[in-house]
Amino acid sequence: MHRLEFRVLGGVRAFRNGTELDLGSPQQRTMLAVLLLHEGQVVQWADLIAAVWADGPPRAALGTLRTYASRLRRVLSPAAIDATAGGYALRPGQFELDLTVFRALVHRGRSARAAGRNREAAALLAEALDGWRGVPLAGVPGGYAEARRAGLSELHLAVQLERIALDLEEGRAGTVIPQLTAMVEAHPLRERPRELLMSGLSRAGRRAEALATFAEGRRLLADGLGMDPGPGLQEMFRQIVRIAPAPAQLPRAPADFTGRVRELDRLVDRLRGPGSPIAGITGPPGVGKSVLAARAGHRLRDAFPDGQLYADLRESGEDVPARFRGAFGPSGRWPEILAGRRVLVVLDHADDPERVRALLPAVAGCAAIVTGRRPLPGLPGVSWSELAGFAPDEGVELLARMAGERRVRAEPAAARRVVAACGGIPGRLRICGARLASRPEWTVASLAAWVIADGG
Repeated sequence: MHRLEFRVLGGVRAFRNGTELDLGSPQQRTMLAVLLLHEGQVVQWADLIAAVWADGPPRAALGTLRTYASRLRRVLSPAAIDATAGGYALRPGQFELDLTVFRALVHRGRSARAAGRNREAAALLAEALDGWRGVPLAGVPGGYAEARRAGLSELHLAVQLERIALDLEEGRAGTVIPQLTAMVEAHPLRERPRELLMSGLSRAGRRAEALATFAEGRRLLADGLGMDPGPGLQEMFRQIVRIAPAPAQLPRAPADFTGRVRELDRLVDRLRGPGSPIAGITGPPGVGKSVLAARAGHRLRDAFPDGQLYADLRESGEDVPARFRGAFGPSGRWPEILAGRRVLVVLDHADDPERVRALLPAVAGCAAIVTGRRPLPGLPGVSWSELAGFAPDEGVELLARMAGERRVRAEPAAARRVVAACGGIPGRLRICGARLASRPEWTVASLAAWVIADGG
């Protein structure tokens, strides 16, 4: 028995017992392709004519169709094509079509996946995809072929993505990332390949690249279609953000942090407020602006779970904006990166309003602390407060923590003289406490004399 095999998942080709057959002219090949794609169903003459001659049929179009049918029967088999009233059909059961085999394997694969047999499903989908040998209907001209080619290509891509999703679920992220990368490059506005690439990169421990892939997709969708990412892409982004560790850049507050109860409470309350609050702390050098900001930031970790960023703006050579953006992985504009996140930004030792303005997180749910010697002009929304030196009791407490409780409390008057000589400035008091701690032979009065002689 002669066995006919047809292929449309690539060039349109026919084989009898493994030997390829000559299918004739492009128009004759197009007629066969239309009949094959209907898989045994009758195709009306009018539809065949429209498909074969997209630019307009000749006067003798129907007669030419009959000629093509006759030639194809001679090449294939006399019984291969049935003539019916008003059309033609390939005789069912007389041939095998790669598209039919593909669909059957895909159906079996999807059924296996629905039943939880993922390995079997992946093998069946891989077998189905192995049947593709290039662009479907390659070499077949006309609008009909072009439309079907597009539909088949969509089907091919969908099945590829299903098989890749199974590979990801089975822990084979490393093997599919190159393929997904190529898909995203070929289809930059399609969200499903990008979503799976983000998943693969995250599973492979490359979370920064996964987030950068999302940022790129969001930008392309906005520029090309004026759209935001769809639910699937956004949910994948949220999952990766939840997995990725939040940046925690705040310097550690001193273990002997002293006083500032009212100032700390006011600062924390201000930063827990609505919108995007910005608190400014001013005061002379050493008064404790940086320490207070760090202490407040650590207390507010629960309010800003997506990260705490810190920059010492005295480091003039550092590219702070790039470092801040890099802390979250994706590239893009600063407000876009912060969108949907709750982040605290601490900008220490600020003296340039323009530099500060570029770093402020003007996004609802985020907040900032800015420290400097004096308020900076041109920064709307900043609530400035001046930090004064310690009261006498607070200053004595700091000295006691550094040099020993019993030692300092034994000379209360001398300890107060030290605080007064330092103007209550914590930075100066720390120097004094360290000096006293390193000189066991000194009394607190000796320290007071030294401070007064040194001019504070």
